[in-house]
Order: sequence, then C-alpha cells, then structure tokens
Amino acid sequence: MKATELRKMTSAELTSKLKELKGELFNLRFQNAINQLENPHKITEVKHDIARVMTVLREKNAEYAVREEKSHGSYKKFEKNQSWYGCFR
Repeated sequence: MKATELRKMTSAELTSKLKELKGELFNLRFQNAINQLENPHKITEVKHDIARVMTVLREKNAEYAVREEKSHGSYKKFEKNQSWYGCFR
C-alpha cells in the first residue's frame, strides 16, 4: 500500500487498517512457525505497511496538534538559527 493512498484515508479508517494489518501479521507469523507459509517475504511487506500506517497516523495527529496550538495562541515560532532540539531546553 502506498503512503499517498493512506494519506487520503481518515484517522478512523487508518486505525481499522492498522488493526487489520496487525492481525494479518499475527497469522503470517503463526503460519511461519508451523512451516505453512509459502512466501516469507510477505511478513516483511506487512511490517512495512504497518510502519506506513503508523507514520501517516502520527503525521495526522501532529498536524491536528499544531492546528490546535495555533488556534489557542501558544504556538511558538522558532528562529532559523535555532536547532530542532532547542525547544526542549
């Protein structure tokens, strides 16, 4: 599954997709344990899909958080010379 397809989905759809993929990964691992898995590379593909879904979910949550901060006026704009970890000091 491509990340562009995932970005078009809502958060609820992404959450259900994540649950579906985790179930699929469980089944693939089980099949691998009892030597019934025909394509072991499928496990890697499903892991990558899970990572993509989680990344898009994180992006959507971060986007929402930034919008909320901007609307409440607590959004801090960083200077160009300030490093990315400067906000944690």
